[in-house]
Amino acid sequence: MADALVWESIGDDWLETTHAGRRARVMLTPRGAFWWIDLGDLHPDPGAGSSPLTAEQAKVEVERALGVAPAVAAPAAPAAPAAPAAPAAPAAPAVLVPWRALARAALAAPTPAPAPAAPTPTPAPTPTPAPTPTPAPTPTPARTTRPVAVQAPTRRDWTAEQYFSDPSISRSKLEVFRESPRLYEGIYITGELPEPPSTAAKRLGTGLHLAVLEPAEFERLVVDKPRFTGDGARKRQAEFEASLPQRALVLETKERAAIKGMLRALEHSSTKAAKAARALLWGGNGSSEVAITWRDADTGLDLRARLDRLLVRRGSLVVDLKSTDDPNPEGFARSMYRFGYHRQAAFYCAAAQALHGTLPRFVFVAVRNEPPHEIAVYELEPEALAIGQHEIRESLDELSRAIRTNDWQAPWEGPAWESGQPPKINLPQWALKQGERALAIKEVA
Repeated sequence: MADALVWESIGDDWLETTHAGRRARVMLTPRGAFWWIDLGDLHPDPGAGSSPLTAEQAKVEVERALGVAPAVAAPAAPAAPAAPAAPAAPAAPAVLVPWRALARAALAAPTPAPAPAAPTPTPAPTPTPAPTPTPAPTPTPARTTRPVAVQAPTRRDWTAEQYFSDPSISRSKLEVFRESPRLYEGIYITGELPEPPSTAAKRLGTGLHLAVLEPAEFERLVVDKPRFTGDGARKRQAEFEASLPQRALVLETKERAAIKGMLRALEHSSTKAAKAARALLWGGNGSSEVAITWRDADTGLDLRARLDRLLVRRGSLVVDLKSTDDPNPEGFARSMYRFGYHRQAAFYCAAAQALHGTLPRFVFVAVRNEPPHEIAVYELEPEALAIGQHEIRESLDELSRAIRTNDWQAPWEGPAWESGQPPKINLPQWALKQGERALAIKEVA
């Protein structure tokens, strides 16, 4: 039998161990303990109504899954009485549960499950017997992880025009689908609806990307917005718009000034964050605007991503540049949730993982779009990345179903009415928590 596992505490809510090159974690939450191996599926399934586990029970399940004999199943020998199991660590009240764990290394050869040293008549308590010595084609039959990317990953030497004209599915298209399946159909399937209009925030973000990562393209594509007045103004405006190059970025004077201010801060600020940002964005061991295409194994959908920066020296690192109205941690976290940056991170990490075989780290460089243009650098937490991966998986599955059935109803248009009653709606969870806190304060007062 293999040696017992050695567990390490990571903060108050995590336990971690490694065995035969594989890593396992146990997460402690108010709902009980959950575990996973090699960033695979979460056990027990939070949505299946399974009984909750204690921390000790979760550790035993990990040992079984890794082929390591639990401490209670040691060979018969006069052993000292086992010490009483330590009670499960108290869980913090605000732990994020990743409903689908992070994508596994898509191109890496599967890690074989440890073979038993010598089969004995004592039956293993696992539900998956291993009576035959022939290796199974999958590492662990009980795992059903569905990676986002496994087929035909390719790095494309594309211009921006080639990238944006490709019909494959990008993260921005998935965001449109999440907002409204019918809107996605009208824009990308039938072509009856126009692309979403540009916004000031989007123009600032695009302009900052061009100025920082593609300065030659900034000079070619950025145009100051003219003012047309008097007789023939509409005609002159139409002629102006017709003369613009593809993907031209028409900026107001104040928008161009904001982009110049952000660029100047990135170039000259002396803060530690600014110095780190310069190394990430302009360092010599990375590539900018990296286009990657791959195919989703579950649905067969062709996907594409264009990473701001990809650094592969000493491990993969994806860098994403953002303009923001609030770069402090709390404010940027709100923006991340509101605009789905965690889904973008999961999508981009899947692309890099498909290409290089390892799950990269993901870092945001955030610059305030108004003076004094402070700069922040944040690495995304694994929990947020896991939730983004789960939401991307859901969106791909739903998009595949819509394409296959040509049914573009949103859930709230039809399926939610199966009971014959209108679907219920409530305040968002954060608003409910704020309201509950306010009511509690009022009662105390």
